[in-house]
Amino acid sequence: MDEQPDVNEEAARTSRRQVLAGMGLLAGAGAAGVLGASAASATPVGRPRPVPGASTNPIANGAVGASSAFPADTPGLTYRVFGPYDWSPQVYSEGLNTIGGAWTNVSAGYVLAPFALPKGAVIKEFSATVTNTFGSSRELGLESFDGGTGLGFPIASISFASVAGLQTSTLTLPTPHTALSSEAFDLYAGTPANGSYQVWGARIGYVDPAPGFHPLTPTRVYDSRWSPAPSGVTTGPLSIPNARVVSVADGRALGSGAVNAANIVPAGASAITYNLTVVGASAGGFLAIAPGGAAGYAASAINWNSAGQVIANGGVVPMDGSRRVKVFGGAGSADFIIDVTGYYG
Repeated sequence: MDEQPDVNEEAARTSRRQVLAGMGLLAGAGAAGVLGASAASATPVGRPRPVPGASTNPIANGAVGASSAFPADTPGLTYRVFGPYDWSPQVYSEGLNTIGGAWTNVSAGYVLAPFALPKGAVIKEFSATVTNTFGSSRELGLESFDGGTGLGFPIASISFASVAGLQTSTLTLPTPHTALSSEAFDLYAGTPANGSYQVWGARIGYVDPAPGFHPLTPTRVYDSRWSPAPSGVTTGPLSIPNARVVSVADGRALGSGAVNAANIVPAGASAITYNLTVVGASAGGFLAIAPGGAAGYAASAINWNSAGQVIANGGVVPMDGSRRVKVFGGAGSADFIIDVTGYYG
């Protein structure tokens, strides 16, 4: 049984639509109009944010329903396509129904498709296809939100007329939006109580960040001395002949290891520059560092010659696809620290 919309949620929806309308960010069905704005200049949307993540069932470009009508690819853009299974019920998901996995029915609430982009990606295009629209004020929108503040900022929104068949609208943002390191995004579908529609597919087009080196303020990503160990992190001294896989994606607090700067090394990066520090060694030895999936190593990354030394060395190492490296113990046992100073991507 569908719940009635929450009063606070209805007010938040109305407020967001007023913001978008005032910014010129609300487009009509099938419009060839142009819209978009920097999230930094927009008014935040005061509702809880979802956790960004990958698609639960990625769908290749052009495979979102046989009748979807996205335009031809724009040269120079990379596309992120959203299909029926990408829309996830969140806090405000009243009235959500999935019909045979073919589409998502949106009525009197929100469903969201959260996602992330590499730092520096530039969003330029937004397309959406819906069908079986009923009532008024249906909208499909694109928001950015900062993981630190929990506030969302509208970038663009499309509204659709009451039509039984498929409708597609494509928008080119006159002010392209550049993704920051702390920023994630969601596509949201929302309607008032007297409207509904089915989301057939959506697509955003963006320019991949330029390859090359991206320097960072030195940031702690791992310390084997953290106690208690943060969730999902293995700690303690590393000894020969053991190896340890370490995520370098997130910045962490020096004392506790709690994540305090998510995705400082963004998805898609290929390698990091780092400082590797050894403390508390039981004897002379060395450590080697390699990509997370490596079976072995070809050279050491740091060497020391006596117990108790505190010694550091910098280097560059590729990562695996999950932004992880593997550290190999070369002799005795020692604690170690990894600080990231930049990445290639």
